[in-house]
Amino acid sequence: ILIKAEEIRKINWKLEALFNQFLAFGHSQKLDETINTIEKIKALRAKRLMIQFSDAIDDKQKQRYTNYNKKANLNSDIWFNILFGNYEVARNLMAEFKIISQEELKNNPSAMYEYFSFSGYLNLMEGNPEESILAYNKLSKEDLTNDGYHSYFLALAKKANGEEDQSKDMFIRLANNNFATWQNAIVRNLAKDQIKTNL
Repeated sequence: ILIKAEEIRKINWKLEALFNQFLAFGHSQKLDETINTIEKIKALRAKRLMIQFSDAIDDKQKQRYTNYNKKANLNSDIWFNILFGNYEVARNLMAEFKIISQEELKNNPSAMYEYFSFSGYLNLMEGNPEESILAYNKLSKEDLTNDGYHSYFLALAKKANGEEDQSKDMFIRLANNNFATWQNAIVRNLAKDQIKTNL
């Protein structure tokens, strides 16, 4: 059991490193590198799932592991397709993502967070700022405050929807957030640029 736990820890460390690669490549629009990183991530998740299956106490737990793995892979695919402008593909994937997220609500009250976040993000990229705002409004204020990445896209949606003062306040908060998180690493300078364009 200890050996399996250690193996899962090692896989999780590798997944964290690959996630950072995904962020860097995806937001730099490096298509081949991003695809390659996602493939590595999925292979490691599959390896972790097999280890989890070997320790599962019953079929119910196996199903939870399977759903978690499937949701994580859908998360990667949706995010990738939004980043690279494949909005119709992302929209189609969102249907299955929603179903799995709703099933997860039995064990996790925050299971719909990613679904609503991606809904807000995707609607904005498709040119529907009002729908974007509606989706983001389904998240708690605390959740959005702690998520600079999606706060940035909500601020863009508000700007596109004519809510200039609210969007500017959000951009200022994001630009002045000095905490070292991956979200801030991506959006801090983007928020500063938005403030300049509003002057």
